[in-house]
Amino acid sequence: MKAIYVSSGNVGALKKHLSDFEKNNHVKSALFLMAYENHYSGEELLPLLKKVSKPVIGGVFPEIIYEGARKDEGVLLILLSTELRTQRFDLTETSEKYFSQLESLLDDPFVPKSGLLVFIDALSSGKQYFIESLFDFFGIFPTYMGGGAGSLRL
Repeated sequence: MKAIYVSSGNVGALKKHLSDFEKNNHVKSALFLMAYENHYSGEELLPLLKKVSKPVIGGVFPEIIYEGARKDEGVLLILLSTELRTQRFDLTETSEKYFSQLESLLDDPFVPKSGLLVFIDALSSGKQYFIESLFDFFGIFPTYMGGGAGSLRL
């Protein structure tokens, strides 16, 4: 795992790091954690992220932590040697729909050493029901990690 911090307004550096990530055969996926203040726009990010074929997950957060320091701007790119399986859920759905979606994705959903990394829009309704559905489906086997994404201003 390697963590790279890119300050806001440095699109060139972000582009280079994403390109390096794409070319590196030892890195299989990445976490993309962006602080809300002075964040990159969709017009800046979408062309860069569309060039990446490896799994990237993340979100926008009130703050991020890099090398023990709180940052309210910039991007933390965490490069991983394992390939992430990604899935997007509509939080207005039922648990049956969640279960169906999860079952279609997983070969063996009860692998004891697995982990779930979940980012949820902090303002979404249905987030509590979704989290309960994840636990109902997976039980105690995986390690659960995650948090609420968004801005504290709202």
